[in-house]
Amino acid sequence: MLGSIFKINDIYYSNKHHIWIIHMILCGDYDQNLKLIFNYIKNEYSHSETGLLSFGRVLRQMGKFNEAEKYYLKFLNQK
Repeated sequence: MLGSIFKINDIYYSNKHHIWIIHMILCGDYDQNLKLIFNYIKNEYSHSETGLLSFGRVLRQMGKFNEAEKYYLKFLNQK
């Protein structure tokens, strides 16, 4: 899910598959150590926007303009 935060448990290189393997654990709202991060994300990305608009903005910030445009157009067609 967009906005999910994971804690990295382990990182290692697999010589057999020639790839890096990352073991992660999904963090939740209950995790007190991450409360500040969750609050920042909620304040930064939830200005009464729908999911499509928020997702479009994140894609735009990532430089994926064509993909962002698709979500902005879907958002406009909802109204």
